[in-house]
Amino acid sequence: MTDAGEGEAVLLDRLRQGLERIRPSRLSVRPGERRAAVLVPVLVGDGEPRLLLERRSARLTHHAGQYGFPGGVVEPEDGRVERTALREAQEETGIAPEDVEILGTLSDLRTPTGFVITPIVGLVRGVQQLRPEAGEVEELVTVPLAFLTRPGAFRRVTRRSRGVLIHGDALVYQGRVIWGATARILLALRRILWSGST
Repeated sequence: MTDAGEGEAVLLDRLRQGLERIRPSRLSVRPGERRAAVLVPVLVGDGEPRLLLERRSARLTHHAGQYGFPGGVVEPEDGRVERTALREAQEETGIAPEDVEILGTLSDLRTPTGFVITPIVGLVRGVQQLRPEAGEVEELVTVPLAFLTRPGAFRRVTRRSRGVLIHGDALVYQGRVIWGATARILLALRRILWSGST
């Protein structure tokens, strides 16, 4: 095995073991909020492990034009948040549920737009062709998992949301600025890759 391959294996082992060790916190849904789930897909089997993100259509009501993970609101027929994440990932990106090995979940996040999100981390193998859903997804982007651990990958940014200036961390990758709840998920992954805890 090459040094690069060994490095990739170590990274995936660290991710798997870190997710097994953590005890993610669960948030209750307040009045006016909705529970949602996202799949955090780690594409493996074709070079270095890469995270799959999507840029949402500018025409959408919520989070238009932002980068995020495939996901959506938990429907009653889903039963579990994992099923929501897998269903939405298939609809939005073409990832088949049977190609996903769920590794674990991260702590819930509450967004200012009224969602309580559970991130589900999964390894995705055997994807032949990703298909962005035309009505919701403008672009699919992959980011090397190892990039999260690089110094300077995250920067402090200021943005305006609903007329309010917000300061927070963002991942900057190839000119793309990934902020908000997605950046918080990526930071949680980075903490796992560094130390195995969130």
